[in-house]
Amino acid sequence: MVALNRGQKQISAIIGRVISEASLLKFIWHFYKSLEQWEAGEIESLLKSPSVHVDEASLRVEKKYWIHVYSSGKITLKLLHRNRGKETIVGSNFIPRYGGVIIHDCWAS
Repeated sequence: MVALNRGQKQISAIIGRVISEASLLKFIWHFYKSLEQWEAGEIESLLKSPSVHVDEASLRVEKKYWIHVYSSGKITLKLLHRNRGKETIVGSNFIPRYGGVIIHDCWAS
């Protein structure tokens, strides 16, 4: 997670040219789309794990957001959401589908 202007500066330092924010956003979008199928497969693998570590951490992106983390072994799934409670748990549809042991910090939701 790097700010666009910082990414522009890093790329400029490497190749000696400035790439527009629009081009960077287009590259990011294509990268995101190309990883959709891979991500779905990793989520299915995570759902089959005997145990999953679950937590959330706050993150400032314009306003406060929460990064919800689900991990087991070499797989880590991170989801960004405005909330940290039951709405997000149900909306992400990970925990409702998971049938193994969830390891967490005992936050009530």
